[in-house]
Amino acid sequence: MVKETKLYDLLNVSPDASFTQLKKAYRAAALKFHPDKIVASGESEEKKKEATKVFQEITTAYEILSDERKRQAYDTYGEAGLKGGPGPSFSDRFQQAESFVDQLFRSPMGNSQRRLRKGRDILHTVYCSLADFYNGKTIKLSLTKKIKCPECAGRGGTQLLQCPACLGHGTIVNETRMGIVYQRVQTTCHQCNGSGMYIPRESTCETCHGNRLIDKKVILDVEVPRGVKPGYQVVFENEADEGINIIPGDVVITLQEDKRRPTKNFQRRGNNLITSVTLSLAKALCGGLLKIEHLNKKIMKIYVNRGDLANPNTIMVAKGYGMPIYAETDFGETKYGDLIIKFNIEFPKMNELSEVQYNMLSKALDPSYKPKNISSSSSSEDPAKYSYK
Repeated sequence: MVKETKLYDLLNVSPDASFTQLKKAYRAAALKFHPDKIVASGESEEKKKEATKVFQEITTAYEILSDERKRQAYDTYGEAGLKGGPGPSFSDRFQQAESFVDQLFRSPMGNSQRRLRKGRDILHTVYCSLADFYNGKTIKLSLTKKIKCPECAGRGGTQLLQCPACLGHGTIVNETRMGIVYQRVQTTCHQCNGSGMYIPRESTCETCHGNRLIDKKVILDVEVPRGVKPGYQVVFENEADEGINIIPGDVVITLQEDKRRPTKNFQRRGNNLITSVTLSLAKALCGGLLKIEHLNKKIMKIYVNRGDLANPNTIMVAKGYGMPIYAETDFGETKYGDLIIKFNIEFPKMNELSEVQYNMLSKALDPSYKPKNISSSSSSEDPAKYSYK
């Protein structure tokens, strides 16, 4: 049982509160009584002084209770157990508290220079087949990113103290004398790297080893909407690397068509599709039924009438059988482009037909045709076979 509960009462937590609960309570209280917030709300000077006093008290309470040794001394002996040495002045403690709150909570209040910058985006390209763009797909993407250490909440340790080298300023001013001239040079403090605070070695977090950030593997579900075009981007806001005093950037996924895995017999032209079909000479002349396996694995049936193929370059257009037309909203019926069909006519192979069949086919195609009996034993070098006029 603790001797006193005053500091716990200031943070509105119980004496058995964990470090995470203490931090959460301090966050709420500090933001509520921050002097900048009181000024921004238009309160009087008296209200600001009251808020400043409370702000200092809750900051002192948090500094004591977040330090294991100080907390143990307070729980055992009360405030009397914390006495024994001179502490920093009210002005110094207030400046430390303001700096600490700004770093811990990323406060948008106060000087515009305190506003946080956004971290770098993570850019990644995912390659999809034409069938993926037609049917839509969910792709799971594994990603390793930096996050704040959950054990110490990104502090690097259990105790954060003012740097003794720069006295919390983050910079050190060196003076040099050149004759009667004094030169002042300001440099970043090498002990705290400009943060103004440091973590004692014995208080270093065992999980992140004082680095404040750790690697974490995450799985992102990348949705490929039906009908989108190569170059379409899927954005996961604020899912990039976390950092200290920055807003995480975005993970930007760019979808591209995988040219190394072309989809058989299909090519894309905007919202239209182009395919080619091989058919026999008999069907090309006499007509017949064709079957095409579409990108959705369904069988599409097309009937070619006699005379539809006037020449080898004839194409057919199947309206509404092309690519789905992507829309930002899902309202209404999905619209489609067209399917453009090209034909490859397959002629009979040499010696596949008999001499009689050749004569019948020739007579049917050309009534004026007169059969000629060319001996199969004729040499390919026979000059009568090739001639110039």
